[in-house]
Amino acid sequence: MSTVSPQRKTLISLVCDIPEEKLPQMMNYVMREVIGYDEDEPPLTEDEIEGLKLAEQDIAEGRIIPFEEALKELW
Repeated sequence: MSTVSPQRKTLISLVCDIPEEKLPQMMNYVMREVIGYDEDEPPLTEDEIEGLKLAEQDIAEGRIIPFEEALKELW
């Protein structure tokens, strides 16, 4: 098992101390500033999220190939 760095421990501690009512605001910040989420794009629906999970499972089980690999085959 890997060790947890002091910085990661500090971050975990800070996240665990965030008040429940601040969590949506923090999630929005992380999505926008760290991950690069486009604010003009609507959030994924539950059906879209479920579809992505199913597609990832199909890829993991070899039933379909990832989109990036499909594009490579076209070139």
